Amino acid sequence: MKSVIVAFVILCTVGLAVWSYSEINTSKETLDEIAELNADIARSKSRLRKLNAEWAYQNRPERLAALALEKFEHLELTVLSRDHFVPLDQVPFANVYAAEPPLAPITTPVEIMNRGAAQ
Repeated sequence: MKSVIVAFVILCTVGLAVWSYSEINTSKETLDEIAELNADIARSKSRLRKLNAEWAYQNRPERLAALALEKFEHLELTVLSRDHFVPLDQVPFANVYAAEPPLAPITTPVEIMNRGAAQ
């Protein structure tokens, strides 16, 4: 009986060692994947910073104004200047709160379909 218990304890110890070894390998693989994902994130952030810098460079007002003048015949764009803007008090706003005049009644008949043209 004593040998059965010893054999069972040895088998349990070996089984736990195999399980522990597989868990260590799984953990290492997961840590490697995390490191790879962190490197991908860092590369993506770096690329995003470069793209934002390039976007800012390409959208400089003086460059866009030069392009608008250069491609005017094709795009028909004009450069916005200070003359295109007026103070807010000079903008004619429609009075949306004013009562609209009532519509006049229709007194003359309107021909909807031209019946004489088909004949």
